[in-house]
Amino acid sequence: MKQLITASILTFMLLCRTAWAQQELMLHFLENIPQTNVTNPAFLTDKKWMLSLPSFAFNYGNNAFAYNDLIGKNIRGANFADIDYVLNKLGNKDNILQNQLNVDLLRYQIKIGNVFLTASLSENLSVKFNYDKELIDFFWNGNAGYIGKTVKLAPDLRAVYFREIGVGVGYDFGRLKLGLRGNVLEGLADLTTTKGNALVYTNEDDYAITLYTDYLINTSEIPNFLDDPLVNALSFKNLGFAVDAGASFELEKWKVNASFNNLGFINWKNNVINYANTKVYTYDGLELDNYLQSGNVSFKGLLDTLEATFSPTKTETAYRSRLVPQSYFSIFYYPNANMKAGALVFGEWTNTFLPAYSFFVSNQFADFFSLGVSYSVKNKTYNNVGLSTVFNFKKFQIFAVSDNFVNTINPKSARNINFRWGINLQFYD
Repeated sequence: MKQLITASILTFMLLCRTAWAQQELMLHFLENIPQTNVTNPAFLTDKKWMLSLPSFAFNYGNNAFAYNDLIGKNIRGANFADIDYVLNKLGNKDNILQNQLNVDLLRYQIKIGNVFLTASLSENLSVKFNYDKELIDFFWNGNAGYIGKTVKLAPDLRAVYFREIGVGVGYDFGRLKLGLRGNVLEGLADLTTTKGNALVYTNEDDYAITLYTDYLINTSEIPNFLDDPLVNALSFKNLGFAVDAGASFELEKWKVNASFNNLGFINWKNNVINYANTKVYTYDGLELDNYLQSGNVSFKGLLDTLEATFSPTKTETAYRSRLVPQSYFSIFYYPNANMKAGALVFGEWTNTFLPAYSFFVSNQFADFFSLGVSYSVKNKTYNNVGLSTVFNFKKFQIFAVSDNFVNTINPKSARNINFRWGINLQFYD
């Protein structure tokens, strides 16, 4: 069992590193690039029009442990999965492992008087895994520590891949700027737990184990996407809609900003499979003689019993999934023409409010170059030092930004990794 748990954790970490994740903070402060419009639709550059070439944003977050915490070395110097060490670092509740990848295929902005029009096309892939400490502890150390207690084993999992086509409008009232963006969403693949209860109770008198399950897992397009992702990507059968709204108000050397993003949903109708199970089963003990064959232990009978108990009912009922809403509240201060400082409170609105905080300062060292540094508190970590660079030339700009610059170049010791980079074509008239 311990080998199985070790393999499962390693496999899931690999899945998240290849499936990706996103939670951008420092991008919010870069007002002179069009990508900052992602965080607040009221953030609009002063260029006549801008066209963004494909850019990439990546974020990995683990609020409990880093890769190097999991991988230890034994007395012979060989690597092994140190689950006991990781258990000491887990919180009792809300351990979150998440990844997102955003690929901006196209982003366009044009200014007509005081009106700003924007259009964008992007690919979004997200995985979020939320689990309690007792899930890992129970499978790793057994039920000895949970006699007379109920253990929750089912984690919450959300994995979704969707395309986003956005059209936005902004208006400059002078001190006040307002922005609104509507997004048509095309759902390409989804796997979501909407009910996830799997409880285990060990009786303190006779040690009988009672298992209670009440879960529902919704999936859509998983087989087709794995077999032929290109055909699936052009299906346009799982449609949704989302709205982003923002405002920015200037007052002398200050600017106050607020935005709410990802207020939307996707209707999943194509190739839907729902897996549901609601059962109660009590084990009064195992008669090992039933599983002994020719002096060897055979678990076939036990596995057949478990399969019959937990085998889910499959249906094909369409469902709706909601995006994870995000909020940005920030204040900027401009002490002079070249320097800028700011503070941000970011939030994700899942079952609970998950906040992050960031502080930023930047300086324009020349007409064509600016450098920024940030410090962020996110995912229960306090060592997130970010870095941003923007090179502005006459007809184009190049930028790179990371919330965790040191972590990005040393990923095995990191619990958060974040970066975005891209090239924009720009014209003033």
